[in-house]
Amino acid sequence: MRFGTTFNAGGANSGSYLNPSYAALIEADCDIVVPENELKMPSLRPTEATFNFGPADAMLAYAESKGIAMRGHNLLWYRPDSYILPSWVINDKVLAGSDAAAARARAQQIVVDHITGVAAQYGDRIKSWDVVNEAVDPGTGAVRNNVLAQAVGGDTTLLDLAFRTARAKLPNAELVYNDYMDGGTPTHRTGVLDLLKGFKDRGVPVDTLGVQSHIGFYGLTGSDPINSAINYNISNMKPFLDAVVAMGYKIKVTEMDVNDVNVPGTNADRDAATAAFAKAWLDLILSYGNSVKDVLFWGMCDKYSWLQDSAFGSRSDGQPKRPDPYDANFQPKPMRQSIIDAFTATTKRS
Repeated sequence: MRFGTTFNAGGANSGSYLNPSYAALIEADCDIVVPENELKMPSLRPTEATFNFGPADAMLAYAESKGIAMRGHNLLWYRPDSYILPSWVINDKVLAGSDAAAARARAQQIVVDHITGVAAQYGDRIKSWDVVNEAVDPGTGAVRNNVLAQAVGGDTTLLDLAFRTARAKLPNAELVYNDYMDGGTPTHRTGVLDLLKGFKDRGVPVDTLGVQSHIGFYGLTGSDPINSAINYNISNMKPFLDAVVAMGYKIKVTEMDVNDVNVPGTNADRDAATAAFAKAWLDLILSYGNSVKDVLFWGMCDKYSWLQDSAFGSRSDGQPKRPDPYDANFQPKPMRQSIIDAFTATTKRS
């Protein structure tokens, strides 16, 4: 079993290895790390002809110097949002042109060239990659629509191509499909299962499902609202995970945190709730034995959590959220102990 976190190259006032306080948490607790943005296509490819590997190279060098593995996130992010792809892709005239065959070939070229370039840079130094990220529309369960998807007619051509190219260029790497269907709608989970089944049917080389695990208390009802919310999410996820493992996929927790946006009470009340949710969630996922060996949080310290951005919702009392194992002062919270307890309780991995 390995525990890990995201980190970045942002400097001394961020969740960065360049922040001594944050680096101390990584070095004390983590066996594996993953860059937050530095390996995403907009960061790596400011122009079609240019790869900017500098920040990610420095992060990998740091991890290797500490004996910590580093994952790759991600080779192809498939959302339609404008910040997901570089501007040179979004504004590409061939992709948007009337020549369907040319557009399809151009989209395929972009995917192959990008993965080939990244693979050549890192080779076996990065042994696990989120090859495709968030390709399923949670509202419809279908493959998302974006400029690349439009160029190939909205089918799975580019998803399959991404995994086949990654296997050819990174033959020893774990290839992961990563998504946030955890705690989401039945439509989203069904869409992910359909995508995974399609991969199997077409012989696409996908090894693992990345279960992001951005869980949280988004709705509280009933006489025991905290436990009701936890039980609701666990009961929804178990049949989904059963189906994933039955298809022969492994599981990886890739981006975990516990959003306390609607939990009332004191900090102690909130921390008790998030610790209980984290323990229940990990108990479920770790129950799949050798199918899951890695758990990564999307941040170690509340101070630098992405969830502090008001764009992702705010607490009614105006207080910062407390979604991570350590508080804003880098002190351990009950959630850290609940992670330890879940790891301790699970069976030994072979």
